[in-house]
Amino acid sequence: MREKPLKAEPLDLPLTFKTTPIALAKFGAPLLQAGDYCAIEDRVYSAHQLCHGCGKPKKAKRLIAVKDLVTSEILEIGLDCMRDLYGVTDGYIEGHSKTVRKQRLKLLNRLQLNSQALSTEGMIDLVRELLVQVVPVPGRFTGQLNDLKERWASLSDADEEMLADLRFLGLFCKEWEDEPKRAERRWEALAQHPMFYGTAREKQVQELCQVVLADRMSTDVQQVFMANRLLQEAATYKQKAVRLAVPEAYPDREKYLKAMRDAVSEENGNPVSEQRLESAACHGFKPTDHVGTARGSRALYASVVINKDCVIGYEDAIESCASYQRSGYELVSNTSQPFILRERGRAIYEFDEDTGKREFAGYEQDRDVECLRITWAVAEPYTITHALWHRHGRTGLETYL
Repeated sequence: MREKPLKAEPLDLPLTFKTTPIALAKFGAPLLQAGDYCAIEDRVYSAHQLCHGCGKPKKAKRLIAVKDLVTSEILEIGLDCMRDLYGVTDGYIEGHSKTVRKQRLKLLNRLQLNSQALSTEGMIDLVRELLVQVVPVPGRFTGQLNDLKERWASLSDADEEMLADLRFLGLFCKEWEDEPKRAERRWEALAQHPMFYGTAREKQVQELCQVVLADRMSTDVQQVFMANRLLQEAATYKQKAVRLAVPEAYPDREKYLKAMRDAVSEENGNPVSEQRLESAACHGFKPTDHVGTARGSRALYASVVINKDCVIGYEDAIESCASYQRSGYELVSNTSQPFILRERGRAIYEFDEDTGKREFAGYEQDRDVECLRITWAVAEPYTITHALWHRHGRTGLETYL
């Protein structure tokens, strides 16, 4: 009796065996008939095993499990014999094996399954078992799953999406049945998720979540599919902008805003350099060039050092910035006490009548300048989503555990 393989990669690869010159030279050897076969698994053992392709008892550790399409017998053949005796090249087997493995791992990830050894057929069976357990009328989906299983090696992207929809339908129903409180939190958190909050899709997401919360397991199947896809999309959300405080780190809006005010005040007390003054004292100051609220903005806070004489203009520009006022973000700003900063003298250029050009004529003297530092930030809209993330963790609210 053969030992269990260490690894078995599904293949489902049609093969046509030919009689090669090497095979013809092996007169009397127990060779297989030429014809049609199907490679079903790529197997690796810990010790050398019998090869049915040549009859040798300890031929190879890696063998291809092949089904004879005439007798339905399962045979195991080493790669050398596949190539030398039956005309099936290593590259043909290897290429298909890698493709199948890549597709299988992609589907595992799509279905949020952790078992790396699970075959595509095994995944389909798992989905079927789940639906039979928890969906009120599973029969309407089993026919689709039977069809997928028959052609598991050639699933399209649409097929994989359908399989994912059915798996998450099962998980959706199971959660409402076993953990209704957790299900409520999940859809309450999605309703005001920052991925959609303040966007054109916000209303659609909120209305769908309200339907799910009201109808629970009786929610229309297509609406469940849509809700689960939104949930998976939300799980990809990342706030890439540099920020002083993270909303979900705090249990409520008040504590978050206090943390923002404290962070702005602390940032305003950090040391500054001459270069900060020179670059910040520019004409045409626009707060949104430094701190933006649009998606893709690089920073949600900034700090500039300016001449004391300019402070009113800068403060007014920040406080009256229309972009901040209409975005739903809350402005937090702080102006420091005056301090003296040594400003490096700028280069002097004078017109030279001989050359007709402006020529370098030296540097101004360094001078002490009375300055102020303004630090401002926009606090993100704090919603119930952040409060739920703080109490229960984001991952558990965006993936089925």
